Amino acid sequence: MSQRCRGMTLIELLVALTVMSLLAVMAWRGSFQAIAGEQRLAAELDRWQALERTLELIEQDLQALVSPDSRRHPGLAACLEARSTDRLPEPASRPGSELRLLVLAPDGGIRRVAWRQVDERVEWLRWPLDDGAATAQRDVVLDGVRSLSWRYLADGRYIGCWPNAANDRLPAAVALTLEVEGIGRIERLYALR
Repeated sequence: MSQRCRGMTLIELLVALTVMSLLAVMAWRGSFQAIAGEQRLAAELDRWQALERTLELIEQDLQALVSPDSRRHPGLAACLEARSTDRLPEPASRPGSELRLLVLAPDGGIRRVAWRQVDERVEWLRWPLDDGAATAQRDVVLDGVRSLSWRYLADGRYIGCWPNAANDRLPAAVALTLEVEGIGRIERLYALR
């Protein structure tokens, strides 16, 4: 009696190929979804880091604010001033507010700093105090901002503009409200004294 070599039949081979194909498709979809999820998480992390960095920079500028009685330059503008962006030389496409500050520079001098919303971006402007003709160094620090507003705590109540005619000193605190797309409303209170 002769022994036949037993191998795989064509049907068994087709079933094996089909099963392997299904496993490969499921593995590919799983890998693709994991990569897409990782990219979404990385983008979200970048967004939160930009928000954190913006809030840190604002806090640093407010902590370095020149006190009104320490100004040594005659005719120096207010050390904290809020303006509407519709009155700026380069109008924003959306009305908002700009916060201008006089802060101590890292080199020991005084520099002008401004924070403002232009379109859906927060800009940080810096220029030297003594050079009135200098162009501001401008950096976009946050995108996707729906609104940016400032309020000032003075005499136990919040007011919407500064300097206030009743006060020539700094407010007790500055309140920042940011509405950021995909994050929501952020409120921060920075104590000044």
